[in-house]
Amino acid sequence: MKRSSKKRRTKFNKGFAPINISIKKYKSLIEKRQDNPGSLTDRENYELDFALNRKYCNCVEKVKYKRKSKSRRGSRRNKRNNPYAICTSSVYIKRGFRIPKTARKKCGKLYAKSYVKKSLKNKK
Repeated sequence: MKRSSKKRRTKFNKGFAPINISIKKYKSLIEKRQDNPGSLTDRENYELDFALNRKYCNCVEKVKYKRKSKSRRGSRRNKRNNPYAICTSSVYIKRGFRIPKTARKKCGKLYAKSYVKKSLKNKK
């Protein structure tokens, strides 16, 4: 019998997913896309999109976490900040790139859900 193999997704702690390419290569790909968007190969395009999406998701999770931890101080300005808008601006807009429509949806699949193990509750 042939087994069906499912691709296993690795889940990361919130805000700490790696971009899987070196910083030097990442910066060179960004410069290439800014200078001449058509000069990137399909593989380079994929790598850069993947890295930008990871950066975006990491940024969103870190801004959310900081907002929760600082909310006790009573800062009204901090409550109004939208983490998606802040990170979209810093990762995509300031570099002159378009925002992919699915950028926000992909972040939910990236991070592990924190949960309490039921087996620990049942032990006496």
